[in-house]
Amino acid sequence: MTFSHIDQFINDYRNEKNTRKLLPYREETVSHLRELIKSQEEYVGSLGEHKLLKALYEQELERIKYVLTDYLKIRLMKLQKNFYIDSEYLSEYERVFYQKLVDKFKEYDVFVEQKEEYDDYECVGFIALVDIGNIVIDSNRVDVLAGDFFVAQLADVKHLLLDRKIMLV
Repeated sequence: MTFSHIDQFINDYRNEKNTRKLLPYREETVSHLRELIKSQEEYVGSLGEHKLLKALYEQELERIKYVLTDYLKIRLMKLQKNFYIDSEYLSEYERVFYQKLVDKFKEYDVFVEQKEEYDDYECVGFIALVDIGNIVIDSNRVDVLAGDFFVAQLADVKHLLLDRKIMLV
């Protein structure tokens, strides 16, 4: 199953929204989406007299911009709530924000360094986007086919999420 950039982004948005953990920032997808928005805005501007068509394009464009903005806000809220994140998952601007946030908390002497990795038992519901085959979920071997729905610990399926083989629900 192949996705357009918008479909991939909507999937990334859903996944980010449906987990407490911060997921990797999808630079390529987000930058392509921004370029697409810019070119569509230029196209809408050139429609001139076609009021109905222009209104439809503007409405769809606003929806896409809303989802992009919400995706970025969700990521910032997660950064504010959880200091112990993988900095590799951050965009360039998120790294700056995160560092300033940490510096501010250190300035007020309320920041505590994470001493060791902790177990996270967050459970998620997911739908397989492709045939995955045999995997281990909760110490049980399960055959996962496209369209199957499961509930599992995020740690058990995170590699599938990062490879875009599943979608969180």
